[in-house]
Amino acid sequence: MKKLLGMLAVGLGLTAAASATVLSIDNRNLGGAYTDISTTGTAIIGVTDDSEHNITSTIGNMALPAGLLAIGNNGVVVAGVAVPTTIGFTNNTIVADRSTPAGIPASGGTGTLVPLWDDHFPRTGFGNATIYWQETNDGRLIIQWEQEDHFAAPGTGTITFQLQVMRVTGSGENQILAQYWYPDAFYAAGATQNFAGSATIGLLNRTPGTDPNVLWSFNVMQPEDPAGSGGMHHLNIVPEPTSLMLLGLGALGLIRRR
Repeated sequence: MKKLLGMLAVGLGLTAAASATVLSIDNRNLGGAYTDISTTGTAIIGVTDDSEHNITSTIGNMALPAGLLAIGNNGVVVAGVAVPTTIGFTNNTIVADRSTPAGIPASGGTGTLVPLWDDHFPRTGFGNATIYWQETNDGRLIIQWEQEDHFAAPGTGTITFQLQVMRVTGSGENQILAQYWYPDAFYAAGATQNFAGSATIGLLNRTPGTDPNVLWSFNVMQPEDPAGSGGMHHLNIVPEPTSLMLLGLGALGLIRRR
């Protein structure tokens, strides 16, 4: 029976491995928490306007593989490439056909996560303004952009946002691969850049096959966190529910024919 199920799944292009590599973004409450690492994490040295930096992580998954990571101060992380690379300060939209938008490395990467792609710079005089990273005991890679200003935003306000990559928790469509956290996405009153108003949020799929890229938003202000923290809450990177559903329907069809 298992063999027949596997043959049907392969015939339909719905193997568990293939379906799991099709990713989606949602804002369901699947758990997790923002973890401030500005006092416990490793500060990346030399973070400046448009700077890019390499770290090596032991934690990763199909959304962002472990190993060499390029972190851009403009809110993009690319796996599998060395700096200097081309993470630009001008954000662009993400289309689903696996093409790479201008401003992100077009080759060599094995996964790209885009928590908040915008024209950031660490605010001088804010003390701990930089990028921090940490691998936690519970199996998370955390990258935190701390006290980032925006070149076009009025005033002197800063924001803080965070990427978390998991060794994988949960199962099925509730399997959390990564989360984007926004404890503070507010620059200044009236700023069009507030709450991702001038940013791109999404991901690029670099896995084999025809997995699509995913755009969450492009230059659209996001709702404020209803919990009242002053910024957006969080987003989940999870397997695409449709592909998991199709796999289940294929197996169900075979069982019915028996």
